[in-house]
Amino acid sequence: MKYFASLQLLGMLASLFASYAEGADEIVIDWFIKSYKDLPAKVGDSVRFEFTNNHNVYIHPSGTCDETDSVALDIMSGSAFNTASYTFVEDDVGAKTFACQVSSHCGSGQILTFNVASADNNTEAPEELEAPETSSGEFLSLSKGLVSLIVSVSLISFHLF
Repeated sequence: MKYFASLQLLGMLASLFASYAEGADEIVIDWFIKSYKDLPAKVGDSVRFEFTNNHNVYIHPSGTCDETDSVALDIMSGSAFNTASYTFVEDDVGAKTFACQVSSHCGSGQILTFNVASADNNTEAPEELEAPETSSGEFLSLSKGLVSLIVSVSLISFHLF
C-alpha cells in the first residue's frame, strides 16, 4: 500500500514540476451572465470555469453565439459549484471561444474568447538575473509555490513512511 501511495505521490510531483517548468497557467473563470473581455492564453495553459445554477460550457468554433459545430465540455458537479475545464493545445493557436448555451445566456454576454499563443512563442525578452550577494549561512529564497510544494511533500512523505 505504501509503495502504491509513493508511486501516486511521485506521479503528482512529476506533473506539478512539469507544469511549473513549462510555465503553464491555470485560468479560473467565475462563469455567469456578464460581458467578458478577450483573454490571452498559451498552449499548455488550462481554463477552469466555475459556476452555480443553470449554466454549461461549449466551445464555439464560430466565435459567436452560433451553435453550429459546438462541442460541450464535461461538467464536474461539486457541492459548492460546478466546474468545466479545458487545456489549450497547439491546434488552438488563434482564437478559441467558449459560451453558455442555456437559454439566452450567450446573447446576454456569457461568451468568452481566448487569444491562444504557441507555447514556444515567447514575445517577452528574458530577464537578466544578477547573482545575489550571500554570506555564509544564508540561503537563497525560493518562490513561495516551490517552498510550499517541498514542505507538503516532506509532510506527506513523513506520514507515508
